[in-house]
Amino acid sequence: MAYDEAEFVYMAELAHNLARHIAGIDVGSNAIRLVIAQVSSQGALTVVETKRVPVRLGRRVFSDGEMDGETVARAAQAFQDFRHLMEHHHVQGFRAVATSACREAGDQREFLLRIESETGIKVEVIDAAEEARLIHLAVAAALKDSFPPRMILDIGGGSLELSLVGKSGIMESTTLPIGTVRLMERHALYGAIEPSAAERLRNEVSAILDQSPAAGWKQVRSRVVATGGNAEELARLAPGTPQRGMGTLSLRSLEALIPKILERDVAERMNAFGFRQDRSEVIGVAALILSTIGRRLGVNRFLVPGVGVREGILSDLTAAGIPALGSESGLTLSSARNFAERSGCSSRHFEHVRRLSLSLFDQLQGIHGLGGEMRQLLELGAILHDVGHFIQQQLGVQVTLQVNQTPLVLAQGR
Repeated sequence: MAYDEAEFVYMAELAHNLARHIAGIDVGSNAIRLVIAQVSSQGALTVVETKRVPVRLGRRVFSDGEMDGETVARAAQAFQDFRHLMEHHHVQGFRAVATSACREAGDQREFLLRIESETGIKVEVIDAAEEARLIHLAVAAALKDSFPPRMILDIGGGSLELSLVGKSGIMESTTLPIGTVRLMERHALYGAIEPSAAERLRNEVSAILDQSPAAGWKQVRSRVVATGGNAEELARLAPGTPQRGMGTLSLRSLEALIPKILERDVAERMNAFGFRQDRSEVIGVAALILSTIGRRLGVNRFLVPGVGVREGILSDLTAAGIPALGSESGLTLSSARNFAERSGCSSRHFEHVRRLSLSLFDQLQGIHGLGGEMRQLLELGAILHDVGHFIQQQLGVQVTLQVNQTPLVLAQGR
């Protein structure tokens, strides 16, 4: 049968877009971050969209052991927004990972199930070793092979990932309970920080560092990389001399800046330094952590490449050629939703069908005994169950689905 030019353009454009974009989602203790990048035929990455939502999952987790309902609701809304952005950019491959706060949350399973049920995004809780690996991938890509780091410090809301790096990659890594949100809540540092409180925090950080199982970290004197949003903000305010074009954080300038940060409350920091509120709340703690580590190492600056877990995800997906986490067919939930909506299907209707289908599947698990692969196929089928009408009306072709060697007609051509 014959296709007109518009139909060919539509289908070619869809296939072209689906093959060109990947995404990484970092579910941290202080914020949830999304990055979407376009992948060239040579494997080069170009960032096309980033979004950061200050959902503090670590709030109450590090003190009470569980997330609170308001925080979980904000996280679910953030993932809804991320899903729409991924659909807009026709993202095919993506990975969403959660770190310290989710690792420690007693209600982790409920949180993950809610996010997947409401948005179709499966979040993977990764261990500290995988987190360190992803950060190293991002840093190595930013610094290039000719300038490898010797140590990487990733300061998050819940923990500090400390990695010693050699020519072949990470030699040793450890996770320490030195996170900005964790220490802020433990010491009740919610506003201006008195000198005595700052000294207590420095002493605690020093004591934890001294107990670190990572051998040899005190001997590192150069090419120390600091990652995380707080390190990036402090490098903006206390920049050092760039090293091979890479931005740095000057420890001398940081020491001069710290009293000006600590003497101000949250609102005053926002006005004086241009911080967002969530950043303003923890920036004093972050400055004390970095300053204390810098003193222990005897370095005069940290390299700050401005990358983290989410950029590591992009590098990992590109290098491995993975189309999508948990999607053997290469057709992701986001691209299925996009195709259904472009085919004139009601998102409200197919999402309702999807939720009902998965609910039935899960409730009848003990009877049918089917695994996760069949659950995903059911989910994709629920989203796409009406697209045959579009194909029949617009393209006039017959579409069949082969199930257990039996052809099922989804749309009959005119």
